[in-house]
Amino acid sequence: MIAACNIVSALQSIITRNLDAIHEPAVLSVTDIKTNGGANVIPTVVTLSGDTRCFTDETQEYIKKAMERVVSGVTSAAGLSYNYEFSNCVLSTVNDASTSAIAVRVAKKVVGESKVNDNCKPYCISEDFSFMQREVPSCYMLVGNGLAGEKGGTALHLPHYDFNDDLLLIGANFWVELVRDQLPK
Repeated sequence: MIAACNIVSALQSIITRNLDAIHEPAVLSVTDIKTNGGANVIPTVVTLSGDTRCFTDETQEYIKKAMERVVSGVTSAAGLSYNYEFSNCVLSTVNDASTSAIAVRVAKKVVGESKVNDNCKPYCISEDFSFMQREVPSCYMLVGNGLAGEKGGTALHLPHYDFNDDLLLIGANFWVELVRDQLPK
């Protein structure tokens, strides 16, 4: 367990010490630790799982290799063996500029210009939508989902997330207007 904790700690240095946070932002999270031990049994097997997010395939490849170097170094120093698996569950999610312009125009038509932020900072998101983006020019949009009395709402994948049902009509109207906008006139 001590080696596993050292690995988790050392993995953070990949992001904080080896990547440029301004020009090459990335996220590396260890979100699950499983063992074959118990409260009073020292484990012989520890499995770490998590997620990486970044904007380019090159950064993803760098993180993948750096993670194995960290795991190899820590386990070697502790006299342990390891099995390293890195699966690209999802790719970088990068919007197409022309498709995004269309989506922004339609969103402004549906909810009004003042409610559309078309100058958002990039987000390190992890979405299977990225596979479709490799095949078809597309735009991944965020729909504000704050509830009355909350400032901004709680983001997806957080324990306090609560879907705002009032957004269903807005979302449906967006898709109807997008289809109307793109149909031949």
